[in-house]
Amino acid sequence: MIEEEGQRVYSGFAGRVRMRSLVTARHPPQRSNDGVPWGELYDLGEDPEENHHLWDDAGAQKLRAEMTERLARAMLAGSETSPYPDALA
Repeated sequence: MIEEEGQRVYSGFAGRVRMRSLVTARHPPQRSNDGVPWGELYDLGEDPEENHHLWDDAGAQKLRAEMTERLARAMLAGSETSPYPDALA
């Protein structure tokens, strides 16, 4: 997983870039941007030159959902967990 907390505002973005990307062997970074309704998704097995963007492809919605879940799980696994509380409420 790659996390980016940008310091600048780029054209097309309302604020600074806050991006999370998941890299797998078959799929290059799946990018998900905070506050932006789009992302990037390619299948290197079928499209090694990344010519066919799959994010909005109706046939790739299951793949998009699977990759988004994997990204969310990677974000949870990498989140701060300390200090642990020493008692339960």
